[in-house]
This record gives sequence, structure tokens and C-alpha cells, in this order.
Amino acid sequence: MAALGYFVNNISEIISTPGMRLHLIDLPGFGNSSRPKFPAEFLIEPDTREAKIAQIKLVEGWFIDCIETWRIKRDLHKFNMIAHSMGAYLTSCYLMKYNRDPKLVVDRVILVSPMGTESSEVSLLSNKPTEEENKPDPENEVELLVESLEMGRPRFPKNYIIRTLWKHNKSPFMILQKLGPFYSKVLSYWSFKRFKNHADEEVIMKLHRYSYSIFNQFPGSGELAITKFINHEILARLPLCERGLIEYFKEYNVQALWLYGDKDWMNHRGGEHIHTQVSKTDPSLSQFMIVENAGHHIYLDNPAKFNSIVTKFFDLNIDSNL
Repeated sequence: MAALGYFVNNISEIISTPGMRLHLIDLPGFGNSSRPKFPAEFLIEPDTREAKIAQIKLVEGWFIDCIETWRIKRDLHKFNMIAHSMGAYLTSCYLMKYNRDPKLVVDRVILVSPMGTESSEVSLLSNKPTEEENKPDPENEVELLVESLEMGRPRFPKNYIIRTLWKHNKSPFMILQKLGPFYSKVLSYWSFKRFKNHADEEVIMKLHRYSYSIFNQFPGSGELAITKFINHEILARLPLCERGLIEYFKEYNVQALWLYGDKDWMNHRGGEHIHTQVSKTDPSLSQFMIVENAGHHIYLDNPAKFNSIVTKFFDLNIDSNL
């Protein structure tokens, strides 16, 4: 899972921009942040839909309450945010919970390939039967298919093994870690393939060693939460489009940029739907962009474009061409 080290080609350039002051954080259990024990009660599967919703919100709070505590300790009264994937999902939750003061702390946010935007049969918030509750019903299946085509879904491979791991709240990395020396070979294959576009071999090696260090930590911590937020197909149980995020952006005039890569496996249509709905009220509140030559990790695949987009969106004092 992504961590700050993967922003190796972004931090120096962005932080050198006049007017920029950059704070960088990894969430608990990610990157080189602390790995507090993930509460055991969060891994128990509730019996009812209402209890499942309540549990997921508690898990979200486990992360976003830490962000607010960090903000208070840093004495930050005004800042903007950039967040990626699960971090973008949690940032949206953070804004809806804490960024409601008459004097808004955050008034601009960049959501990079965010997870959990789209409605689907997995949602616990709709009145329709969930994936688990669903019984064969041709009419219902057609309705779900139409909705899926409209909102789209992540292009993530369906896999029985991953589905089974998800069901038991197990991260794939937890299984790989049990493979001993073979785990290092698997990770080496992935990292060298993933970072091969970097011309500097020294940077490739550093990214490989960094990946090994952050993926090979014990005990399981924040990464276990992802199985509560989404299913094995990266579909959210509490999708952002159904929980007031659209209304939130409109009411509090928070400007958002939805950013995806043209080779991104994350579903861009979910973010585009939220962007479109917000823009109907005020076009200045929302922007939507697809970055060329980039996948899910846009900042890593096309750093020059990403850095330019960031500085321009935050109206920083540099020359940039989008």
C-alpha cells in the first residue's frame, strides 16, 4: 500500500515552491508511522446492517481522530490536503466530521485516485439488498447492472483467494510474509517491474528496499482496516456518494480536485459523478482531471504533471502549464 516514500519525485519540487509549507503524514500502520494494534473488536463481523455501519464508522474514526489530534498538536488553523486512494477516502470522512467549523480549517483538497466513491450492490447505505443479502431476482439483477454501468467500478481482478482473505480480514501481505525468503523474491519481482520506468537505478533500489521495509512489518495494524471499508473488488460498504459528501462540498464551499490516471484501475466515474453533482450548484467548487501516462500512483508515474497540477490548484506562485 502507498506510503510517503513513493512521493520521492514530488516532495522536493513541491516544497521548493514559493508559498508552500508541506506537512507529510502516513496513517497509523502505514509507511513508517507507528503500528498500533488494530482493535480486535473491529475484526468481529456484526450481525446486522446497522451494526456493520456503526463498526465501519468506528474504524474510520480510528484513523481520522488521529489526524485531528495531530492537527491540534501542530497548532494548525489553516491548511489544504492532498490524499491518495484509501487516504483520500478517509480524508473525505475527516472533512465531513471535523471541517465544519464556521472558520474552515481546510478549504481545498486534492483527492488522488480515491477509493470508495461509487454506489454498488455492496453498499450498506442504500435500501436495496446488499451483495450478501441478495437473492436471485432477475428484475433486481437488471437494476443493479444498470446502476453499475452508470457508476462504473474499479478494474480490479476478481480472485477467489483474495475474496477468501478479505472475508477473514486478512491482508495479502500477511500471507506473503509467511513465505519466508520467497517473499523477498516475490516483492523484488513486483518492485523492479513497478519502478522500471525510473532511469536512475539507485532510486529503483531505494524504492525496492523501502517497499520491503514497509510491507514486511509486524504485527498487522492499519492495513487490516481496508477489509472493513471495501470488499475484495474495491467496492465501498459506505460509498462516499451516498453519505452526504456531495452536499458537504456544496454547503461548506470546499473546493475539490478529483485526479485519476489514464491507466488507473480505480474507477474514475465515481469521482466524476460527485464532481458533476457538485458542479451543478457551483462549477468553481470542483475540478476533475485524468492525467496521461499514469496509473493508480499518478505522482510516481507522471511526477512532472502531478507537481504542476498541485501547485496550480493551490494557486502557488510559479509558472505551470497544465
